[in-house]
Amino acid sequence: MLRLSKLRKLAETGAGIQVTPNSSTLLKRWGLRVLLEFRSEAKEQNYADSLKKKYGSDTLNISRVDVQKGLYDRAKDLGVEFHFGTKVVEIDMDDGRVNSAAGQEFKGDLVIGADGIWSRLARFLDHVKVVETWKLMHRQEVETWINDKGNFVLIGDASHPMIPYLAQGANSAIEDGATIGLTLGKITSKLQLPQALQMFQAMRKARGEAIESSPFV
Repeated sequence: MLRLSKLRKLAETGAGIQVTPNSSTLLKRWGLRVLLEFRSEAKEQNYADSLKKKYGSDTLNISRVDVQKGLYDRAKDLGVEFHFGTKVVEIDMDDGRVNSAAGQEFKGDLVIGADGIWSRLARFLDHVKVVETWKLMHRQEVETWINDKGNFVLIGDASHPMIPYLAQGANSAIEDGATIGLTLGKITSKLQLPQALQMFQAMRKARGEAIESSPFV
């Protein structure tokens, strides 16, 4: 697996985030229990205890940098290759080819777009429109997260942008990562990619959009 980022390096500063039970369960499963225990602090105790009793895992406040570094180190251990300072400018859907601003070319069976709330990669899908929700958030509304060929998919805020106070941007993105990893792990041929992506979308789209729209209901 190859990960491209236009950032020159991992961020060394950043605000704290709230890790909620839907993602703390996954982070522990991925071997980051020690990080959560020693680099975080519990949310208000009564509130955290009630959530843990209800959902079976912790609600913690932790530095975004620590979570990012923990996930980065774990991904490296699993063989993921990272290319920083690589801005994607073009994707050829016919053969899964990605071109960078520096003229580099990368090719793969599947392209995953995870470039945030104002996703530039979303433009490679046909069904995208811009929606204004009061003055708090402008967002892209994506009718489908996958392309017709079944070799491109959007995840995270690129597919279901969360407003800041929900504390679900990173947490839902972690859910997406776990789910797409699960579905891809079930296939044995790239010919099964379209089916796997359809399964991923069926498992995640309704939930992601329900969380995204919950403040406006």
